[in-house]
Amino acid sequence: MIKLLYIVLSLFPILSFGQQTYKVTEGELKFIVPGKGIIIKKDNQFFEMKLNVLFNKSKKSIETKLQPISEESLKLFCKGKSLVSYSDIKENHHFNDLQKISFNYTYRLSNDDKKYDEYKLYLINKNFFAYFTNKYEDKNKYTDIEEYMPFIIIEFENKKIIYTYDNEEIFIIPTNKLYKIIHQYDSESKEFKTEKLKISNEEIYKFSQHAFHDLEDEFFVVDTLPSKKVRLKNIHNEILISEAYDSIVLSSIIKCFNKNKMDLYNLSFNKINKFPVQASKGHLGSIQILEKNKLKWIDWTGKEIKKGFSYPIVLLPEAPQHEYKYELAISKSNEKFILKARNMDVFGLETNTTEIDTLSLTNAFGIKNFYFENNNSKDTISSNQEFYHFDNFKTRITEMVDFSYNVIYFQRDNGTFGMSYLGNFYANNADFKKNIASSEFNNFNEYQELQFVEFKYPFYKMKKNNLFKLFPLHKEFRYKKLEDFQGNFARFELPNGKNGWLSKEGKEYLDD
Repeated sequence: MIKLLYIVLSLFPILSFGQQTYKVTEGELKFIVPGKGIIIKKDNQFFEMKLNVLFNKSKKSIETKLQPISEESLKLFCKGKSLVSYSDIKENHHFNDLQKISFNYTYRLSNDDKKYDEYKLYLINKNFFAYFTNKYEDKNKYTDIEEYMPFIIIEFENKKIIYTYDNEEIFIIPTNKLYKIIHQYDSESKEFKTEKLKISNEEIYKFSQHAFHDLEDEFFVVDTLPSKKVRLKNIHNEILISEAYDSIVLSSIIKCFNKNKMDLYNLSFNKINKFPVQASKGHLGSIQILEKNKLKWIDWTGKEIKKGFSYPIVLLPEAPQHEYKYELAISKSNEKFILKARNMDVFGLETNTTEIDTLSLTNAFGIKNFYFENNNSKDTISSNQEFYHFDNFKTRITEMVDFSYNVIYFQRDNGTFGMSYLGNFYANNADFKKNIASSEFNNFNEYQELQFVEFKYPFYKMKKNNLFKLFPLHKEFRYKKLEDFQGNFARFELPNGKNGWLSKEGKEYLDD
């Protein structure tokens, strides 16, 4: 018969990292055994103690089941296993050292095998352990997160152990010699070595991507103070980030704002910027920040790096959206401009089905050259319109595929530049001309007589009346100087002499 009882809960804020501690008053702890977990003795009877821990925003409970086990069965099960007895556990241990160490286990098929797996368990922040696998193959290293686990402290008189729950149930036990790691449901004991903690950027990234949404939904609490400032806490009302801010934006990298500056924290709750940040642009594993009017790159641990990067992600397959490739070229022949179109394969290459179609352009008087988005008179573009022939009717590419709304720019004989839709240079294009007459489409009237135009992804950079702008980001020409983007930011100077940085989202950050 299984006897169900509840642990008597007593909260003690004894850990420097603020974790909850619960005291068990029912039974006497005898052993902690791989594959069985906690064995207690009560009224001369042995019991397996199974825990069910639930802590979220809506419910907080700990429930235990005491399942009887005979002494003979216990001895048989424990034979040859590396168990921990009550006497082995260190007294009055407070676990402060867990913030500086990790538990590592290496698995090799043979001692000279260059391919091996390293299992790594450590306290990644004040409330969670993370369990990683680092796979080494020759000189390459592949990191993945196995699980992340919240935990509680279980106290038996003056001896305490850690118990992780939810995703994986592990006991972390301080013995008189070293820590012992025991899995609740794994009877094979692994000999973890205690090593100095080294948290890699990829581990922080993998933990953040794996855990953030759960933390946002069930763990984080943004608390408003009487001063109207806010502070980040957890569901236990413990402070995660000590400083109070005007606002906090939760994400894999937490943004905490005071006025027009911010601090950045990773999910270890460590601040990763040295000085207040004016702007940032996050990538998967790196961040570009504007700090003290200077751009720099850091990784998610706060380490400064030379350039940004993103870790690859695996996306679920989606229904393919078929795109067709066409090569467009504009050339001048006998004082007339000719548009030549060719259908290509999905890689932009010519095939045995490639055909050529030509179309004379009109309204091109005084134009010296045309340019596509690649700043060349020839480009390969994508379209969702397919070119094909009917069974009894041969078609042309320009009849089947509409290139009218492709933006082009051109240089006039007088040296000035202009922009327009390609369709404005078609001879017969009534539907297009009717459409662009509506306010939905830009007629490019203000983008004539330009001093300069060049496409630099994702914008057209242009100059008029000695002022620069980016199309389609800006409505007006406003910059005396505008440099190329360095990552997400471009340096600018205004006509009044003020300098700053422009983001690709169009926000300006003036120098302090």
